[in-house]
Amino acid sequence: MYLCNVHNRLRRLIRNSSIIMKYYASFFALLLFLTGCGTKPQPVIVEAEIIPVMPGAASDAHAINAWLAPYKRHVDSVMNVKIGTASADLLRDLPNAPLNNFVADAMWEFGQKHFGKIDVAVSNFGGLRADLRQGDITIGDIYRVMPFDNMVVVLTLDGHTVSELAQAIARKGGDVTSGITMDIVTTNEGNRAERIRIQGAPINTKRSYRVVTTDYLSFGEDKLEPLGEYMRLENSFVELRTVLIEKVRQMGAVHQIITPTYKQHYIYVKK
Repeated sequence: MYLCNVHNRLRRLIRNSSIIMKYYASFFALLLFLTGCGTKPQPVIVEAEIIPVMPGAASDAHAINAWLAPYKRHVDSVMNVKIGTASADLLRDLPNAPLNNFVADAMWEFGQKHFGKIDVAVSNFGGLRADLRQGDITIGDIYRVMPFDNMVVVLTLDGHTVSELAQAIARKGGDVTSGITMDIVTTNEGNRAERIRIQGAPINTKRSYRVVTTDYLSFGEDKLEPLGEYMRLENSFVELRTVLIEKVRQMGAVHQIITPTYKQHYIYVKK
């Protein structure tokens, strides 16, 4: 009965008062819900066990391992699945490296298949967190190479913005790309791009270009600001990591060994 009286008074107060602000009304509405006249649900009692893991606490490593064991078995059953083979280490490096090429080419192929003509593929070197080692390749290996959940997107950029993108790549000393080449001229003021080519041709500032990249970079992150100046964005809603897994899986299905490829996208020139 008491709760019902409180309930009714609060309802009148909210309805009639002209000085209560909106967020106070929201608070009272929540309070009404909690103090309604109906039968209140009773709390459910569940069993719990505290396993200390704070520094200095008397922890039981065996108990923790036992608790995690079923989850670890499930994760291992997925991550340890072999999907392909590499004939040698695919290393990541700047300005050019085999892993950079493999990732960029996989992006370009995915873009071509699902979006039509793609001019350039761009990912960021900072997104590659491990090399791909010689021998069997598992799903877990790809997760180690690329632990981020970035989605593949296709951006439409005008020619002037693509030229600015080339300069941004040059300032970084190269990146993970396909379809674009340049000379990186090093000076006391920093790097700049010269003799820029898109699919072997000079940039045409009067036309637009389609760039396959990631949603992360579409915000101009990792010093690739021009990518944020797109005219159109098309989202695949497929993670770049998934693209790599499927690329390796497809090659493995036909017993095609992954071999490191060295493409000279960037040539350093000192002035």
